[in-house]
Amino acid sequence: MAARPLIPLCWSLAAATSLAAQHTLVRTDGSQLHGQVQRVAPDRIEMLVTSGRAKGPGTVPCSEVLCLVDGALKVHTRPCGEPLDAIAQGGAACNALVRADQQVLKGTIVRWDDDRLTIRTAAGDVNVPRSELAGVLSPGLVEFTLPADRLKGLLADAAVVRALNDPSRCPAAPEPAEVRFSEKWIAPRFERTVSESGKAELDFGYFKDVALEKTRRLSGYIAQITNKELSAIVKDKAVEQAIGLFERPDNLVHVSNVATGTAKAHPVHKYLSTHLRYLKYDAVTIEWADIRYVSDFELQPDGSYTAVVSLQQRFQGMVDGQVYYSDITNKNVQIKLRTYEKVVEGRTERLWDVFLGDIGVVSTMAE
Repeated sequence: MAARPLIPLCWSLAAATSLAAQHTLVRTDGSQLHGQVQRVAPDRIEMLVTSGRAKGPGTVPCSEVLCLVDGALKVHTRPCGEPLDAIAQGGAACNALVRADQQVLKGTIVRWDDDRLTIRTAAGDVNVPRSELAGVLSPGLVEFTLPADRLKGLLADAAVVRALNDPSRCPAAPEPAEVRFSEKWIAPRFERTVSESGKAELDFGYFKDVALEKTRRLSGYIAQITNKELSAIVKDKAVEQAIGLFERPDNLVHVSNVATGTAKAHPVHKYLSTHLRYLKYDAVTIEWADIRYVSDFELQPDGSYTAVVSLQQRFQGMVDGQVYYSDITNKNVQIKLRTYEKVVEGRTERLWDVFLGDIGVVSTMAE
């Protein structure tokens, strides 16, 4: 469930081994180079370019430099006048989106869609259509999309650069959510509801076990979907069965990439049928381990119960028999226990079942 490296933009096989911080140099013509700055001289910047046609050592005259974005996502509009140690190698305070109207949004990019990005700011989540974006700044993925003349005007605006470089605009880390109702409190309520429905033989512990089993089954289906030796028919069946484990086909699966520092969210049907099946590796292995509850079940306003299951995922992508990308991700799976109605022999019965919900990323680290 890890995203493949964004090779065309900011990543290369050589860089993948070192996980070095990425720098982005923007030329006055609007073109951008991604790599690591090696030397800053009064008249030029020497850089090891790690992507694009210009891969390898390169030199850019200072007269052609519009700005330099360092590993901490700080924008340097006059980098040639700064010492090399002022060009940070990492430690970004937070991501940033720059709109074409020169508005700067700082926070965490929580969703990457084809038509929009969502950034979590101090004021809440903000959706920005890609058509309205002027720039994206996140670790390993820095990109400006304006034409050269408009980009010059944007970066000449001191207020824009000041906002981009102001760490106080980054939202504070969210406080961990508290469990509102303990299992000891809600289990008797569940039992009473079950008894009233005429299904007294069902018990709360049974559904806890079912939830863990469905999580393990999802792991097995993912292994089939990513197995390039299996037929399309087998994979289609695995996709269908995996989607059936979720409450809705539009539940979100969050994926991350330690190399680029990016995170995206896919609807589960798209994640299973498209994203996993067409990862551009010769072979993929995804293993889940340490699957366990990390919260009690909580009563929801609609009468359902939710809990959180934690797991550790190990991802490996192989190219030409070699490990091209690998990471270990800690994930949380939302579990939902709710009733649904089913017509049995002309009678409508109220039944209980457990479903998987959204799958979120807690942390990702290189392996």
